[in-house]
Amino acid sequence: MPRWLTKVLATVHEQAAANRIRLTAKANRELRELGAGLDRDDVREILIGLAARNSVGRLASEATGEWMYVFKPG
Repeated sequence: MPRWLTKVLATVHEQAAANRIRLTAKANRELRELGAGLDRDDVREILIGLAARNSVGRLASEATGEWMYVFKPG
């Protein structure tokens, strides 16, 4: 497991458990467009449940150079 993954998951779990998550306008729109009836609380539960096996990697943003972490819950 990559070293960064443990730290990222701990931060995601901590922030989601404390209800300190925000969704961008784009994320809210895409959530609605899924048509699955999911809301912010569902997103929070998904984040709390993420595990290392859900990680598909990370990539650097072309716009900012910041790391973006990619997970695929299953």
